[in-house]
Amino acid sequence: MIGQVSGTLVHKQPPQLMIDVRGIAYELEAPMTAFYNLPEVGASVSLYTHLAIRDDAHLLFGFTDRRQRDLFRMLLKTSGVGPRVALAILSGLTADDLVACISAGDVAQLTRVPALAARPLNVWSLNYVIGSMASVILVPTRRLLG
Repeated sequence: MIGQVSGTLVHKQPPQLMIDVRGIAYELEAPMTAFYNLPEVGASVSLYTHLAIRDDAHLLFGFTDRRQRDLFRMLLKTSGVGPRVALAILSGLTADDLVACISAGDVAQLTRVPALAARPLNVWSLNYVIGSMASVILVPTRRLLG
């Protein structure tokens, strides 16, 4: 597992970015909410990561703080939510907004996120995620931006 990548930001065009780590460039995908906090190309950056392994690809996702990555992983445990949908959810809502939305059971706000607008939300799955999110909800955001 690759837990964190630190190096020079060499490319960023949502949702892709590339970080050079001593001559090896890692391609990552990140939510839009992470892009708002990234430095300019050429600057040092450090991101928490999640590696998704599929039969046809290894996909690396980057996050500016641990809480955002933990929420991404919690979303992956929800029925019908894969890495792309989880990334889209975190692109539409900040980590704090997502936690508040789920904690309040605000399904209307969740369905405003384009990735969820066309999908029926499984309330049982959301409740499962809410229950397993207790440690994430209580942990303050810690950023890693080089």
